[in-house]
Amino acid sequence: MKAKAKAKIKWDNCAYYINRELSWLEFNDRVLSLADDKNNKLLERLKFLAIVSSNLEEFFMVRVAAINQQKEDGLKVDTPDGLSFDEQLKMIRERVKKMLANQYDIFYNKLIPALKKYSIEIITKIKDLEKYEKYLFNIFENEIKPILTPISIGPTHPFPNLLTGRLYLAVALEPEPDCPELVKKSNLSFIEIPTNIQGRFIKIEKEQTYIPIEKIIELFVDDIYSGFKVKSKNIIKITRDADFDIDKDDVADLLKEVETNIKRMHQRDVIKLEYEKGLPTKILNTIIAKNKFKKKETFEIHGILNLNDLIELYNKIDSSELKDEQISPIIPTEFYDGNIFDQIKKKDFLFFHPYQSYQPIIDLINTAADDPNVLAIKQLLYRTSSNSPIINALIRAAENGKYVTVIVEVTARFDEKRN
Repeated sequence: MKAKAKAKIKWDNCAYYINRELSWLEFNDRVLSLADDKNNKLLERLKFLAIVSSNLEEFFMVRVAAINQQKEDGLKVDTPDGLSFDEQLKMIRERVKKMLANQYDIFYNKLIPALKKYSIEIITKIKDLEKYEKYLFNIFENEIKPILTPISIGPTHPFPNLLTGRLYLAVALEPEPDCPELVKKSNLSFIEIPTNIQGRFIKIEKEQTYIPIEKIIELFVDDIYSGFKVKSKNIIKITRDADFDIDKDDVADLLKEVETNIKRMHQRDVIKLEYEKGLPTKILNTIIAKNKFKKKETFEIHGILNLNDLIELYNKIDSSELKDEQISPIIPTEFYDGNIFDQIKKKDFLFFHPYQSYQPIIDLINTAADDPNVLAIKQLLYRTSSNSPIINALIRAAENGKYVTVIVEVTARFDEKRN
């Protein structure tokens, strides 16, 4: 008998393909599952929660922004799965909302109670701060209040440009009865949360208790608005489009073009608004109208915003039993003592990072910066840290009269400003 001919597969059939963006969300959901895995140590689970939020932020700034831009440009859908732009955006929002619900359930109902058993407390509710009120008031008056700048909305104060990724306290105000002259002034104000003072989480002295700085501001916000009654106070965060492409062949000055785009970052389209549960509808609608985006691009958060800041708690909490053991990278014995140039004259070295330390590379640049026999340093850099020892060594080399040439990738995503 003749074997039956195999059916020809039609590779253009959309049923064979998974949407790229939805697939990425499933990947991030697997990261979230690590935060829910009891086999992982508690602070490692907290770190995974932070990673999930950081990933989602970048996802919206780049991938969702790109879909929006393609839709505005009137492009036709040519993705293998065949989903339209609107279908993709709708499915993304639905999937993200489920992910956020799961993420906050893990944080509030699993990790916070589990950490409390180890005398580590994360307080996120105003009512639970009463026993620390005197201590917190001192921090507020001396360290926080002096740098707060309320931005009020009124006849002579236009709606502010809310910066992308920053936390703001949206405050609804009502003039006190004995201050009728304030009626014509603002009934809405914004306070940017200064997370660069002591970080996002303030530690109670002599205790392993941590409080988000915005909760301290909320606790004493009445002291800021003299003559007004605070009607509501809720945290919000706007995320803007960061998906800008530069045609390197079509610009006269690439560096200037990158600088221009960085400066305009906070004027770009809003991709997402997150707001704390309880935000009055009137304020929500005002923010939407003033920033010209749609209500479906908003996410109500049942808890504190910006869980990516939990990485700060991971670093602040000193508890080795709740973290994975840190493995120190190896430094080849040849580099323990002596001049690094003497060692590399003898033979070549190949490093495997992160298993082997990067310190010999830093030592090489530092030595070259100070060695009178070194005339020039030429280097390729991709991404740099905020306080890079490599950059500091190269600056010192230039100051020492050496010819320093560095090729830097100024368009490295999210590191454009630092680079």
